Amino acid sequence: TAYVFYSSCRFSLGDVIGDGEIDMLDPLITLRHTIGLAELWGAKRRAADMDGNGVIDAIDVMHIMRYVMENK
Repeated sequence: TAYVFYSSCRFSLGDVIGDGEIDMLDPLITLRHTIGLAELWGAKRRAADMDGNGVIDAIDVMHIMRYVMENK
């Protein structure tokens, strides 16, 4: 089952879920997007694009995970 996440509000890089925190759920949702199990739109997509290249990929997942691990 694929999930679609929509959002058109403001965003913070890495806060893919949009709950005001960057935690392990954020890279998990980003990873699900990269392998086609979820689809990110709007602010959630922009929040996941950590390197700003317009593509959500494993590099973005790695950046979010690194942030979580360094700030726990």
